[in-house]
Amino acid sequence: MILSVPANQSVPYAWVYGRSAFHVTFSNIHFGGAQLTASQGTVVSINRSAGTVTLSIPAGFPTPLELWYADTYGTSPVTPSGLYMRAYTNSTTNPTLVQYVEVNGVLTEDNVQIPWGDVVSGSTATPTKPTQNADGTWTIYLDYPATNLAALGVWAPNTNLICIKAKSAGGGYEFLGSQYITFDHITFTEYSRGVFHVGSSNNTVSNSSILREPAINGQVPCLSTSEGGPQFGQAGDPTFGNTVVNFTAQATGDDSVAFFDDDGATGPTPQPAQSTINNLNIADSFARFVLETQPANGPAPNINAISPITATDCDTIALGAGNCPITYTTDLPD
Repeated sequence: MILSVPANQSVPYAWVYGRSAFHVTFSNIHFGGAQLTASQGTVVSINRSAGTVTLSIPAGFPTPLELWYADTYGTSPVTPSGLYMRAYTNSTTNPTLVQYVEVNGVLTEDNVQIPWGDVVSGSTATPTKPTQNADGTWTIYLDYPATNLAALGVWAPNTNLICIKAKSAGGGYEFLGSQYITFDHITFTEYSRGVFHVGSSNNTVSNSSILREPAINGQVPCLSTSEGGPQFGQAGDPTFGNTVVNFTAQATGDDSVAFFDDDGATGPTPQPAQSTINNLNIADSFARFVLETQPANGPAPNINAISPITATDCDTIALGAGNCPITYTTDLPD
């Protein structure tokens, strides 16, 4: 089965929605869409006094303005959210997240996410639309330009690809208060994020993948999606006993796998099983490889990480198993 968003149609919040669902399996489904949810380009110029970056966007990729209007694809204004840019290698066949960059003659790993055109929490700035110039290039207005322009040492003109994401509300699936839901042999392109929350536990994603689209005019997209992958729980909404096994994620725009407030100790008696990740192959995530958060004032996350877990060019702290291991954090908002 193929579920796809037609071109120029609003994105649904979720393809599959369940409340108080139990023991349901979805298999052999492709979640996709006719339009890309992320874009890319090369730097033409940086105007530090104006706080802008001008990019050349290749034919066939969404314009920055279309991403700014991500939920309605330019048909009506929406409040922009989740708008970020980051540098990837300028490869036509396999763009990868830039890991080591030179800033003022010093090698650094700080290829940070740069917010643009957004209302950032705590900011008094008004969202500013990107504008198209007479030569077809696009000028993008950065949030907090004084801070973010200092991080652009990696953005030399005509070098790396600059990936542009717009994390919108569109996603693959959402379950509330549900258990023993299984997604098996699922392929996601563009619309990849799924959420199990509001008391959902003991759910599984297996033998599934988030993949890039084929090359467009000879250029493979740097991101497979502006979204992330499966998300279990949310801040203040503990979860337990979930499994992600035999899972591949190519260059997701958000966290490839996320466990929020994963804490078996808050579950029912007897003690519930800990969540498990097994045989993950994740590369070039715009955000994190695997994100775990713990409940406020609670114990450390209770995740069982089983080898082989392979992650390349990912943004994590050196904890756990694998080349780019699990990131442990304190409680975070959704």
